[in-house]
Amino acid sequence: MLTSNAQQFRSYLQSQNINLQFNEENDGSTTVVIRETLKTGGNIRILVVFNKTDSLVSVYGGDFINGINPVKRDYVYEAINELNMKYTYLKFVFQNDSIMAQAFTLVDNNFRSEVIMDIILGMLNIIEEEYPKLMRIIWS
Repeated sequence: MLTSNAQQFRSYLQSQNINLQFNEENDGSTTVVIRETLKTGGNIRILVVFNKTDSLVSVYGGDFINGINPVKRDYVYEAINELNMKYTYLKFVFQNDSIMAQAFTLVDNNFRSEVIMDIILGMLNIIEEEYPKLMRIIWS
């Protein structure tokens, strides 16, 4: 069974004529995957995780920059640190030669689907803005 917050979010999306697949995970959480193509090139996979206790929603943006040459690692770390100082609710992570973004929000007794949608859209906008800069570092 989907978590209560996931059910509310699905209803919200359906009211906006957005139909996505929600998955029940073995640990009791609910996940939904959103795939988008960035205007600046590349693709991104957004994973939204509603934890089983309905107290936390995690949003991960991945698969938009992969296979980074180890020679560029120091430059990428520097760029990631700058991005993490620039943005307060979004965290960029460099791991396994890939860059991903993460955002978390506590929602105990105050869940609002609009807030989750704002986080997703905000993440997409920031990645859209920063993607060309990150790619210039990787291609240089």
